[in-house]
Amino acid sequence: MTGICGIIAEYNPMHNGHIHHIKEARKLGARRVVAVISGNFVQRGEPAVLDKFARTRIALESGIDAVFELPTIYCAATSQIFARAAVKILGDSGIIDSFCFGCETGNLGDLLPIVNILSNEPPEFRASLRKHLDSGLSFAQSRSAALGEINSEYSKIIRKPNNILAVEYLIAQQNLAPHLNPIAIPRKLLEHHSLEFMENFATSSGIRASIDNDITKLAQFMSPPGFAALLEAKQKVGINRLDNFSHILHHIFATKPKNDIAKIAEITEGMENRLIAKAARHFLISDIINAAATKRYPRTAISRGVLHILLGITKAEMARFASPEYIRVLGFRRESADLIGELSRKSALPIVTNLKNSHKLPAGATKILAREIYFSNLYQLGLRSANFPQKSEFPAPIIV
Repeated sequence: MTGICGIIAEYNPMHNGHIHHIKEARKLGARRVVAVISGNFVQRGEPAVLDKFARTRIALESGIDAVFELPTIYCAATSQIFARAAVKILGDSGIIDSFCFGCETGNLGDLLPIVNILSNEPPEFRASLRKHLDSGLSFAQSRSAALGEINSEYSKIIRKPNNILAVEYLIAQQNLAPHLNPIAIPRKLLEHHSLEFMENFATSSGIRASIDNDITKLAQFMSPPGFAALLEAKQKVGINRLDNFSHILHHIFATKPKNDIAKIAEITEGMENRLIAKAARHFLISDIINAAATKRYPRTAISRGVLHILLGITKAEMARFASPEYIRVLGFRRESADLIGELSRKSALPIVTNLKNSHKLPAGATKILAREIYFSNLYQLGLRSANFPQKSEFPAPIIV
C-alpha cells in the first residue's frame, strides 16, 4: 500500500486499539491517513460521549492527517447504510487509494466468500433467510443462520460485530469504489463489545462502561489527548447519554400521532406500539429500551429506533438522501494542509470547510447539511445546564 489510506471510525472514545490501527496503516505503507468519523450520534443508537469536534481534535493529535464527517443520517443507521455512506465518501474524495479496517478475522480470504453470497443472494440463501425471519429471528440472526446452512464457518464469522462491518465495507467497496484497495487488520486482544481490560488495551464499550467509576484508571488505555478530553468533559459538562433525552422522547409520544411515529426510519413491524406501551411504564430511555427489547428486536435495534424518533428521521428522508452529497472536512494537521487542496481539485462531491458558504451547495447537499446542524443542536440539548449554555454549530471553525 502506498499513498493515502482511509479509516472509517467512531472514536467513541479513541483508545489504544485505534492508535494501533493508525500505526498499522502506516507500517503497511500509508504516507497519509484520513479518517471518516461519525458525527454527534453513533451507530449503536446513542449520542457520542464526546462531540465530533473534540473527537476530531483527538484524532488529529493522535496521528490522523485529516478528518471528514459521516453525517448523522448515515452514521446512526444500520451497518449497511453506515458502511455504504462512509465508503462512498472515501471513494468520491478522489485522493484516497486504499482503506483499512479492523476485524476479528483479519483475513480478507475469510470474508470474500461471504461478500459474494450477500452480494448475489443465491436462491437457497434467500429461501433460508426468509425461513429464519418468519421464525421470529432478527435480520442479523437470520442472515447468520442462513449463511451457516451454506457453510458453518460463515455463520461463526458473521456473528462478530467488526466482521459484520467489514463485510458491509467490502460490499460497498465493490459496488461504489472498486478503485479502493481494502486491507483487513486483525483486532488486537479484545473483541468489540468486551468490557475487559487487557495489557494496555480496552474497547470503547469497556471505557464507556467505566466512565462513571474511577475514570483515572482509563488513562493507560487511551491516548493522552483522548483521556484529557474525556476527563475534562466529565468534570465540566458531563457525559452525553441517551437518558438525557428522556423528556424529549416522552414529549414526542405525547404529541405525535402513532402513524407519524410509524413513518420513522428504523421503526418496523409495530415497534412503535411496543415503545409507546413501555414508555407508559418507564421514564428513562434506557429502561424503555431494556423493557422493549425482544429476540426479534435486539437492544441495539431498539436504540436506533428510539434515536431516529428523537431525531425525526423518516423512512422517506432516508430514501431521498440515500447517499452522501458533500464531504465536510472537520479538521486536518497543519503539515497535511496540501491534502485539502488536493481534495478540492479531485473530489467528485462538493467540499464543505466553512458552514457560512453552505448556501453555495446543490439543493440536496444543503438540505442534508441543514439537518446535520439540527441534529448537532439537539445533541447539545442533552448536555444543556445552567453552567453549559447552548452551543451553535456555525461558529465552530475547522480544526487545524
